Amino acid sequence: MDYYYRPFPPANPTILQKAAQKEMSLLEDVKTLLEKISASNQFSADIMNAAQESNSQKVERLIRSSGVRNMPGVSYTPDGIRLNFSDELNGKECCQLNIKLRWR
Repeated sequence: MDYYYRPFPPANPTILQKAAQKEMSLLEDVKTLLEKISASNQFSADIMNAAQESNSQKVERLIRSSGVRNMPGVSYTPDGIRLNFSDELNGKECCQLNIKLRWR
């Protein structure tokens, strides 16, 4: 069998490097939020209670109050919370970081 060979363009790491830089920014937000959760019983309880009451606005307000610059997508179950941090580069998603925290 003959396979069609399509050469790849020369490697240009610019976009990969920029995506990595944006990912580092997301990591800083994750660290900021996790530090707040791990250091404060009240903050953690407030997030849990709001989530268990399906009060999405309060959950988001609490997360924003932690100092994150990029608001994650938030979903929760009776067992925990999922946070989807993502960013764009040139109008396309370039990086994503998903965090799942359990409380049961």
